[in-house]
Amino acid sequence: MSLVTSPTAQDEIAPATETAALTAYIGACDPLQVKPNKQVVRLFGSVVPHLLRVLDLGDNYLGDLGVECLAAALPLFTELRVLSVADNGVATRGITKLCAALDGGKVPLQLLDIHRNPGVTRVAGQALLNTAGRCRTLAWVNLSGTRVTAYYE
Repeated sequence: MSLVTSPTAQDEIAPATETAALTAYIGACDPLQVKPNKQVVRLFGSVVPHLLRVLDLGDNYLGDLGVECLAAALPLFTELRVLSVADNGVATRGITKLCAALDGGKVPLQLLDIHRNPGVTRVAGQALLNTAGRCRTLAWVNLSGTRVTAYYE
């Protein structure tokens, strides 16, 4: 993920419709000086968060900071059942921020797909385990292709 200043980030999002999810996402990107992901901007500019049940952001080059920004908008997705951030270059920081967003109990997530993110370590695995204990709806987490599963092999 590229780092840019806020004016460039604003230029990237101009065509999208302003929604609560987009506002939360952009609001989280600005202080981190993260360029908003075009696919996330396009999606969040057109979706009603409380109606979305599946959010597949796999293979979108989000990285840790991008997932951290995504996590800021997650509590708005009150009907979200499936979330994929597979193959995004996410590591421990991004997963722990994602877990913190899920710990609030507002997102009834059932399936979390983080596979093919080799930077996800045992520390992130512990954060996921703690979150699963508090998030009673979370039934399945795909960890294949991470270092969480490599630790136990």
